[in-house]
Amino acid sequence: MTPTHSEAMEKEGKSIAAWTGVSVICLGSLLGCIAVGINSKWLFAVGCVVIVLGVASGKVLAMMGLGVYGSDGRPRDGHDGPAAAATDPSAHASADSSPVTPVDVPAAPADQAAHGH
Repeated sequence: MTPTHSEAMEKEGKSIAAWTGVSVICLGSLLGCIAVGINSKWLFAVGCVVIVLGVASGKVLAMMGLGVYGSDGRPRDGHDGPAAAATDPSAHASADSSPVTPVDVPAAPADQAAHGH
């Protein structure tokens, strides 16, 4: 079951993988900014490499199970999600959790649509 947008945003960045990846990326960006300020090509290259390592470290840590979802695809401790609700026998669907269906809106008559009304 895929989490909804609001569920995904609620958990966004709340994991070791996310914090590590973003911290390393910020360090690389800082190095790059300093390099531009002092006109150092080698330091700028180091900053770029650190940024790539930050992206890789976040992805590797998430694949190791340190992301929001563990290596088995279930939410880690402290991260309730749809997978936890599906395995929890006390969880039940309420009337408020039914999906919203779109409402059919009648099309505007052709003469109004042509005049932009």
